[in-house]
Amino acid sequence: FSYRNMPSEPCSPISMADGTETVTSEAQEVQPTNHDRATREASTASSTHDLASSHDTPPVPSSMHATNPSAHVVQCQSPGNESRASSVHVEIEGGVSANIPMHTKRESGTLGTLNGVLIPTCENMWGVLIFLRFFYIVGHAGILASLVIVFISYLSVTLTALSLSAIATNGPIDRGGAYFLISRALGPKIGGSVGCVYYVGITLLAVLEAMGAIEMLLYMAPALNFPGANRLLPASIIVLLGGAVFLGIKFVSKLGVVFALIVILTIASYYVGLCVAPWGDAPPELTGLSLENFRANLFPEYDEGVSFPTVVAVFFPCFTGILSGANRANSLQDPAKAIPAGTLGAINVSLVMYTSFFLLWGAVAGRDYLKNGASTIHSIISTGRHLLAGGSASSLSIVTDIGWPVALATQIGIVIASISQALQCLIVAPRLLQAIASDRTVPFLIPLAQLGAKSGEPQRALLATCVLAIGGCMIGALDAVAPLLSVCFLSCYSCLNLSTFVLSVLRAPNWRPTFRYFHWMTALTGCILCIVMMFLIQWSAALVACGLLISLYVYIDWKEVQVDWGTGLGGLRLQLAASTLLSLRHEQSHFVNWRPQLLLLHKMRSNEASTPEEMIDLAAQLKKGKGLCVVAVLMEGKLSEDAETVRTLTTELEEAMDSARLKGFAHAVVAPSFRDGKSAALQLAGLGPLTPNTVLEAWPTEWREDENDASLFVETIFECTGMKKAMLVPFNIRAFPKLRKLTGYIDVWWIMHDGGLLILMAHLLSRHKIWAGCSLRVFVVAGKLDNSVAMKTNLEDLLKRARIEAEVEVVELLDSSTLVAYSHDWTLRVNEAKKYQSDLRTAILQEGTIMDAGKNIGAPASEIKAPGKAKGPGSQHRPVTEIFNRPSADSGGEDGLLGMSGAAEREQNGPSSSEAGKDKAPTGKRVAINDKVAIATIPTEVEFLAGASHDCQRPRPANWSPQSAQDLSNLIRERSKDSQLLVINLPDPSRQIQPLVYMEYCETLVQGIRRVLFVHGTGKEIWAH
Repeated sequence: FSYRNMPSEPCSPISMADGTETVTSEAQEVQPTNHDRATREASTASSTHDLASSHDTPPVPSSMHATNPSAHVVQCQSPGNESRASSVHVEIEGGVSANIPMHTKRESGTLGTLNGVLIPTCENMWGVLIFLRFFYIVGHAGILASLVIVFISYLSVTLTALSLSAIATNGPIDRGGAYFLISRALGPKIGGSVGCVYYVGITLLAVLEAMGAIEMLLYMAPALNFPGANRLLPASIIVLLGGAVFLGIKFVSKLGVVFALIVILTIASYYVGLCVAPWGDAPPELTGLSLENFRANLFPEYDEGVSFPTVVAVFFPCFTGILSGANRANSLQDPAKAIPAGTLGAINVSLVMYTSFFLLWGAVAGRDYLKNGASTIHSIISTGRHLLAGGSASSLSIVTDIGWPVALATQIGIVIASISQALQCLIVAPRLLQAIASDRTVPFLIPLAQLGAKSGEPQRALLATCVLAIGGCMIGALDAVAPLLSVCFLSCYSCLNLSTFVLSVLRAPNWRPTFRYFHWMTALTGCILCIVMMFLIQWSAALVACGLLISLYVYIDWKEVQVDWGTGLGGLRLQLAASTLLSLRHEQSHFVNWRPQLLLLHKMRSNEASTPEEMIDLAAQLKKGKGLCVVAVLMEGKLSEDAETVRTLTTELEEAMDSARLKGFAHAVVAPSFRDGKSAALQLAGLGPLTPNTVLEAWPTEWREDENDASLFVETIFECTGMKKAMLVPFNIRAFPKLRKLTGYIDVWWIMHDGGLLILMAHLLSRHKIWAGCSLRVFVVAGKLDNSVAMKTNLEDLLKRARIEAEVEVVELLDSSTLVAYSHDWTLRVNEAKKYQSDLRTAILQEGTIMDAGKNIGAPASEIKAPGKAKGPGSQHRPVTEIFNRPSADSGGEDGLLGMSGAAEREQNGPSSSEAGKDKAPTGKRVAINDKVAIATIPTEVEFLAGASHDCQRPRPANWSPQSAQDLSNLIRERSKDSQLLVINLPDPSRQIQPLVYMEYCETLVQGIRRVLFVHGTGKEIWAH
């Protein structure tokens, strides 16, 4: 473990029992030793309470005092951030050191609902657009459409405020405000990307306010105008405000009350001016409040280039300050009470103010005046600077006409209000950026996490914010800035609603908000409404914001950012995964969706020839980083004594899997013996439909020295067969490549039918970059009576339909006894049993030999007459004997069926049911076969009566002699001497074979081959066409 978030600040020395002390100038990242881990765990229970209650001298673990009397402790704490965890750096003679986190109690803030949330939120929402754009909105959209704009904006932010209140009352809010809430609910990927977009929105809001102040200033003092003034002057305002914040945040904070008072006075000036208009030298178009104007301005009348989305984009920034309370959570006395009340109060106060302004503007003057100002001024100024979406400098004369009692005072108030809003943004934005950087969710921002050495302020983040704001000023047009910042804020609001929706739907035990006036439907509605408004305002800006979100998400995912907090989205994924597993628990496996899900078994012992890393690399090559893989390392021991070893080994396995880019899960299985651990892993690995269907285990190389290895391996084959799992066994695993790319051939020796698993494994390997340079060759082994040409043609057609490129070659064996060991292959028995059942069903239905149960039991077939059928030499029905006596294509010729019938298998493995049932007469349908009678309750269950012989031959006893294996081995070496990998069937051992004989046979089979992959299938593994 490592504590990476140690602050780079001076640390105060702490004296120890021996009177010594240590002072370090900077907290360093320390990688503790095993002794550190042990001492830390041993001291956790006893020191947690003391560390939580003491802020001066945290206790040192007793184990350190006992064995290291000269231990030194250095207490480190991040300045200016009392709510963050501090750390204790412990140094012990001998080079042992560790960092112990110490959590200090968060100091309670002093701000209440009014001065901590409501006033700052109103101040952030009431910006320059109220004074410069409301008359423009009413002039184009009309009163009704303007009220609709206010309502949909109010609805979106109110639903967002409900979600904010729910999350804010569910626990403490740390630095970052909305970013903290979103990242803890939706995870670092979404939280980091949305936090960055939200930060860009706040910075653009500062740009918008600076541009608005300069527009008003240039109207007041035209002498300040010069080419590029609309870009350079706002940039200069940003530089001055950034310098003020850099020099001292405390001085700036004291001006907040003054700025708020100026904003309120300016708004009051507008209210009075609208109510008493016309007054002074007002133009004739300003008629004052009248019902006639109200009716004339009721409906929209857009000029060219202006539309409903345009005016929505202009207005919505007036509702973008609702998160101010959450951003000040650390300064609030009671955040759970202040944030909901203050935020919702500010939104409703703003709703009343905005609605009243639109009604007053719609009744005070005609439409042309609201769009362009006084006609006399408009005729003089033919070319004006565009403020927003078509407004000209002549429209600013409206401010002069409305401002009361002195127009100049109102204009100065607008400039100061705009600058104060920009200043607030430059205070909040750097702190948000520093919070994102300190969480390390966005790696390229990490250098901005450092605080100032003396001030404790995010000076680097402030510098980056100023640079970004200056770049935004270069846009030079507010009509381009307003939609961008609106979309940025809406993306943040939508994710905040999504966070509440996820947490509410999950109903996690820790989701206990004290704010009750919300529902998951309100959160979902708010999320959808915010997304719709994003694209309504400006679809191009929405696409830019979405592109930025996706880019940051992909970047964070690529960097594989790790965090130490749980997320609601992670819980949602777990819930969805559980629901999916439960819905698929009765899903039948089918060849169309069959994929190899690996269970890697490895015995952990010192003399093992293979290591988990080598097997993990091979598994990664097979899976190509996709699908499920469970890595199980088997250990002998007791779990109660080896729990720490299990945790360490599991971590190492996960790191090895990450290094090999193998996705899956790692487990260290401790059992009294390898046999018990292996059986437990085979039975318990996986969950439901995600249970591994293929076992990957290395060939045991020490089986000659330890006969138990051979027994365990053969036993594993039987267990995999019984549990219907395929088995992959790499021979000489250390010869398999890890990084070097190979060229040549991958040879597949298809000796017995296995459903296509051999070719599938070879094809999967060839898709990996290491084996991509190798071509596939398929060698099919045929008997002397098989049609080699037809076999090759059929297999080539099969590979073509499966879209697998491979060369096909048929290898003919003159002596079929060489393959007798493979005749016990389990998958072949399954296929032959299915054919036997099909033939029997055909005999029952076509030959008419079905008799009523309980009659003529044991009678010869010559005495049995099928009802309704004429028996005689002229019958056109094919005799039943022809069905079971015909040669099998898979058997190699005249030896009949290699697969067992149900009766033959029972005769070999144990007493037949007819022998066991002498005292009980069998019942069922009787079938005449070769003048004898068989009982069949259903066509898939066949029993021959006692004494009834039949012509279904048993497979010949397996020939496990080394000479038999040597003959086939010579043929394999001759054809595959230039191959990089040999993929071949693993013979199915019989119950009577000695494990040592079986191991010797298999090794003789592949001797002289450098790399071999044995494959043992179940007959159900086949690729989808």
